[in-house]
Amino acid sequence: MNRAGSLRRLRSRLFWLEAVLALCIAWLLVFRLPFRLLARLFGGIADPGPALAGSDPQPAPVLARARGVGQGVDAMSVRLPWHSTCLVRCVAGRMMLTRRGIAGHILFGVDRRGGTLTAHAWLVTGGEPVIGGAEATGFTPNACLYARPRIL
Repeated sequence: MNRAGSLRRLRSRLFWLEAVLALCIAWLLVFRLPFRLLARLFGGIADPGPALAGSDPQPAPVLARARGVGQGVDAMSVRLPWHSTCLVRCVAGRMMLTRRGIAGHILFGVDRRGGTLTAHAWLVTGGEPVIGGAEATGFTPNACLYARPRIL
């Protein structure tokens, strides 16, 4: 086996481990912290307009990395022994994007179809959904955790 293949496999395993750790930390943050503290930790609540309009345009390679993060978080969330809600997945994805220096915004929306009120969160970067976008159709965005990432 060549060295490049071993290094590629190690990076892949570290990525999956990062996704699992991010989901565990996100679960703790979402279910153990009051929401106002979670919101403050992730930049505060703002109007969703700029995030929807793509006010932080990203080049194609950055969007590809962001999509990869979203796919990784979604793939690992179904392998954990608990159900990861949309907000847990978005918080985990946002942490992973921040670590990579990519701006990510968590949008919150509601849907009142069928006489019941349903809420959903999804993560966008560059105006493109990264996590939870497929389920977001029909939801009206009301708020956003909008902040520029800090480079760790």
